Amino acid sequence: MRPVRCIIVDDEPLALENVRFLIKRIPFLDLLYTFQNPLEATGFLYDHKVDLIISDIEMPGLNGIEWLRTLEIKPLVIFTTAHPGYAIDGFELNAIDYLLKPISFERFYNAVGRAHEYLEMKYQRMHPEDESFIFIRCKGKFEKIQLNDILYIEGLKDYVKIVVRNTDQNILTAMNVKTIAEKLPLNMFIRIHRSYLVNINRIKSVDKDTLLVQDVALPVGDSYKKQVFKMLIEGKWLRR
Repeated sequence: MRPVRCIIVDDEPLALENVRFLIKRIPFLDLLYTFQNPLEATGFLYDHKVDLIISDIEMPGLNGIEWLRTLEIKPLVIFTTAHPGYAIDGFELNAIDYLLKPISFERFYNAVGRAHEYLEMKYQRMHPEDESFIFIRCKGKFEKIQLNDILYIEGLKDYVKIVVRNTDQNILTAMNVKTIAEKLPLNMFIRIHRSYLVNINRIKSVDKDTLLVQDVALPVGDSYKKQVFKMLIEGKWLRR
């Protein structure tokens, strides 16, 4: 697994040291630098590849939310603060998480775990030839899944169920279908319904309303039918 390169931005020395201590306990995190002033961190972002910013919000001069809005280069961000009133602003900026101080290890691990999972899937989508597997966070650990073993993915509100061949153990992870679809190789997975994503290599048959994966019939949504037919049938339909 590739390390997550991160920086800390916090004007309070004790809070900064607490986050540094939490990072040291997590093997996939690589702490590059710490800053007590967000403007100093801006220059660092131009010269170094940073995957994740862990930033306080209330800081003198420029708070963390205002600072993030000024950035042209925007890595993932986890906000830390003692004040819950900033939560809406943080999530509007697509923050991975919003942690209230004092921060427990479990809460911190969950937040950086989501960042790690997101970055892994993004990399694999951009470099599908590099790897044939993904890591999915499930029950507090990262499960390795061979892409070709995935039959289909089903959306279950705030979770997705990943159905894998040759096993009765489905994998549940906190994500939605849209997010996971954006991270998987386009030439291997297709969205057939707002609740279903399927592995093209595992499709057995298609009709106007249903798609068969192994022995499971999945619905084809009305708004996806044209795309499904174009990708799966056009150019591959043998006729007289």
